[in-house]
Amino acid sequence: MAISELTTVNRTSVVDSAYEVLQAQILNGTLAPGEKLPTESELTKALGVSRSTLREALNRLASARLIRIQHGGSKTVLDYRQHGGLELLTALIASHDGTINVDLVRSALEMRDCIAPDAASLAAKRRTNEQAKQLISIANRLCDNQVPLADLVGPTMDFWRLVVAASHNVAYQLAYNSLMVTEMGDINVMRQTIEAELRAGELYLDLAKAIHRRHYKKSIELSTQLVKRGSDGINAAIELYLKMQSLNQPGEPS
Repeated sequence: MAISELTTVNRTSVVDSAYEVLQAQILNGTLAPGEKLPTESELTKALGVSRSTLREALNRLASARLIRIQHGGSKTVLDYRQHGGLELLTALIASHDGTINVDLVRSALEMRDCIAPDAASLAAKRRTNEQAKQLISIANRLCDNQVPLADLVGPTMDFWRLVVAASHNVAYQLAYNSLMVTEMGDINVMRQTIEAELRAGELYLDLAKAIHRRHYKKSIELSTQLVKRGSDGINAAIELYLKMQSLNQPGEPS
């Protein structure tokens, strides 16, 4: 890696910026797996940060399993596909130049489409009485057709968060947290894209009642229908995005 490829970071949040610059270099392959990072002196000069700031950023990279800090101080880049976690999804999906990795968006959707029905099924089996009552209460709020679209996002997220919590599956809860950060990164855009899901108040109520009645098969069916509405909207947006990208590409030379 050429040290000139690094850019001076924004000083408004120095540690975050240093971390994000190095993270981007690792995720986009500029810093390849197995490669040694430049020395701390070289990195502090290239990034325009203090050594203490750099070390904090490097420790964060190590905690995210993007680098390994070895005995003696050398830092080796790890393959995020083998060592990374779901917290990397947001950074992987949207690059700093605004380009969207549509394959990763689809991967996130596929995981959501799998987790939601299973979590709903488990919720029907494991939910507490209080959780069942709360789900019905939230679903009733979602049935109000007069509520502005922007005001449906919070209750919808609360509904799914409660469904996942009622599943009593901690792994699903952690995955849900990562998916919400990924999908709701730009909430103003996302709520238009998944409007069909946000406006499906009656489906939410039917699902809440199925979970309340411990009808786990019905819970699978209804939750599958719900997330499909959102996934269909996001996939349609992806197709539009790809079409716009192709139109913006320079034409073939004649």
